[in-house]
Amino acid sequence: MALCLIALGANIGDRRGTLEQAIAQLSARPEFSLRARSVWRETKPIGGPASQDRYLNGAVLIETTQSPEAVLHALATIENALGRRRAEHWGPRTLDLDLLLYDQVVLNTPRLELPHPRMAFRRFVIEPAAEIAPHMTHPVIGWTMRQLCEHLRFAIPYVAVTGVAARQNALLAAELARHTGARLISQPGICDEVASSSAGRTVEAEIELAARRELLSVRRWPAGQRLVISDFWIEQDLGIKQGFEIEQTREVARAHGHSSAVSNVSRVTENVTSVVPPKLLVLLTPRTAESAMLPGTSNTAGEQALVQAAQRPRVGPLLRLTSDDPAANLAQALAAIAAMS
Repeated sequence: MALCLIALGANIGDRRGTLEQAIAQLSARPEFSLRARSVWRETKPIGGPASQDRYLNGAVLIETTQSPEAVLHALATIENALGRRRAEHWGPRTLDLDLLLYDQVVLNTPRLELPHPRMAFRRFVIEPAAEIAPHMTHPVIGWTMRQLCEHLRFAIPYVAVTGVAARQNALLAAELARHTGARLISQPGICDEVASSSAGRTVEAEIELAARRELLSVRRWPAGQRLVISDFWIEQDLGIKQGFEIEQTREVARAHGHSSAVSNVSRVTENVTSVVPPKLLVLLTPRTAESAMLPGTSNTAGEQALVQAAQRPRVGPLLRLTSDDPAANLAQALAAIAAMS
């Protein structure tokens, strides 16, 4: 038997009545067993037409022997039976049923992605999920629903934008700051190489990293709750060059007593813990990232390393943007920021 976490939402017509009918139809199916349901929460619409009515949202936990694809089909059948129409992206809807989690399954097919790719930063999803399944774990992030809920409620309002193309990162971050009134932190310029030796390049990299770390320092972070957006992620260096290998390095150090490995782990840990972690990480990986890539990487290699670093357990909520359309990416990122509130 598998545990499935399902989100429900509606903002057209008799919202409560429709949602109650959806739960009744779920419970009536012999292949499903209802284990828990949340209270209903009224929330403002995120994205889409500005004239939309407010939503009623909740979550249910079911147990089933059906496959994830079969669960998805059943949810679509119930949506259609209760009058769901998909006329507009982020538009008003009679009923929305989203499969958030299916045990600890990670899946990415043309029809279904698990965990739900936007659940972790949507407070209107996570709060009811944490109510009924506080100990259920997000299989990619590694946090429980309760931990994700606490993160969305209490984390410092800071969004980091990263990707292999520094110019595109900067443009998106600047637009986000302009639309939200956030304070923008831009990374220091990339140093010109003044030495051809690897030692010289290492020194320059350390200087650049120190400058970025100082901008995000916990001790100098401004008081208050104003949103801050940076056009870099401190671990776009640490994650690719060092942080991604922390666990492997720690194992080597433990097995062989390598002092250099122990020192490396200590230094990376200090670098990460001395800065403010992002409440949301925005990973920009458009299909045609062309210019200003991270130093020392090819487009493919750099992107793969960065994606793996961003998806490491306990990095936190992640929004990955893959469109070549800057306006579409901006809309997605603005909606994600609004959804955290």
